[in-house]
Amino acid sequence: SKSIPAGEIERFVVAQIRRIGNDPTLLNGTLTVSPFAPDWDTLAPLEQARIVQLLVERVDYDGLTSSVSITFHATGIQTLVDELASQHQEQSA
Repeated sequence: SKSIPAGEIERFVVAQIRRIGNDPTLLNGTLTVSPFAPDWDTLAPLEQARIVQLLVERVDYDGLTSSVSITFHATGIQTLVDELASQHQEQSA
């Protein structure tokens, strides 16, 4: 099977995460401050990695079909929404 560089898969995963962060219908309108774009690029690498680990359970690559599949943690988005809401409340206080 064909392989691809890990960097390409990482960019694909981040692009999908950014898509989620920019789609209010996926988040039921609860995420008003997106950690994905444009702020994603200003986050420290450790914070980017923490967010990816919070959201992504597994990434699979099928070399025969050249397809990537991402399995997200079932509660990852809600956990992130809760964290952001808490941060927003702290900043407002």
